[in-house]
Amino acid sequence: MVLFNIKIFLKAEDGIFYEVEYQKNGDIVIKARNPVQNIPKLIGPSIRPGEYAETFSVYTDCNGYQAMIPPGWMVSGLPQESVIWGQDLGLVIYKIPKTKVKELNWDNPITVDEIRQQYNQFVWVPSIPEEVKLKKEIYISIYQERYRNNPIYRCEDAAVNAVQQEMKSMQKYHGFFVSRYYISKTENGIPMSVKGNKPWTSVDYIEARTASYTLEDSQEVHTHLLFEQECISMIQWINKSGTKLLETSDTESSLVYKAKRKLFPKKIKETGENPDLSVNNIADFKSNLAVLTDGNLIPNVYSLQNGEFKIVSIGRLCKDKDIGFRVAMYMD
Repeated sequence: MVLFNIKIFLKAEDGIFYEVEYQKNGDIVIKARNPVQNIPKLIGPSIRPGEYAETFSVYTDCNGYQAMIPPGWMVSGLPQESVIWGQDLGLVIYKIPKTKVKELNWDNPITVDEIRQQYNQFVWVPSIPEEVKLKKEIYISIYQERYRNNPIYRCEDAAVNAVQQEMKSMQKYHGFFVSRYYISKTENGIPMSVKGNKPWTSVDYIEARTASYTLEDSQEVHTHLLFEQECISMIQWINKSGTKLLETSDTESSLVYKAKRKLFPKKIKETGENPDLSVNNIADFKSNLAVLTDGNLIPNVYSLQNGEFKIVSIGRLCKDKDIGFRVAMYMD
């Protein structure tokens, strides 16, 4: 018998990923895929890294991938924060006043750290329209079946419509924005998505839901408490971007997953304090905080386990020090 020891090295540009299929006959099929090929181009004024959006503007990164930038927001001027598809990369936008934009020096780490602590930041989560269309029908069906006929948790038409509007936006713009950080709050109770604050935990579902609406609420741009399907979309994008999530075991799971690794300290630290917990520029993605999500009029809690979000609580009005929340932003 002749044994061959063959090593194959595959290299692709950012945004291209490989799928490996093991056939029953022993063959291995490797496919290189562009996750966003054949997606229609967005139409609107163009915007570049470090620029402020006066109106809805189209940002095209160095690989040709696009995102719609809402008015009043600016694209990061840092190369590692201005790529949409790529391993451990993600597009970051900042809510910085127009009068302050020209004063920024993106080459100065001290300045960059200051704006991260002062101004709201969101990360673009790209999606594939065909997948969104399929998921839309699935999720609406799940919500209606799970909640509509439940006498305790009635799923109102308005709540179902909220999901439909979000999915419609994801199809139209090919993605949505998620708060870069766990939501914190100022001394005056104003919710923020910034670095260096203590995450807003032990929060009531209704309080979190209400606060989520206030980060951005114009006629065409809205924020809300993260939906279930948005959590799943984040994981899909991260996996397809080539980023490897830390593999952990869920054998010690309870309400919130507790890992033994030093990467997951028992003490909840300030947002963005540990860069090793960041994934695709979403800070603290691998932290020991669970995520309170909106199950359409009832709270659900998700925890990152084995590289995916797993639901650990349904319908409980949890006020736990180990549960925080994020906000999603979409456009009409």
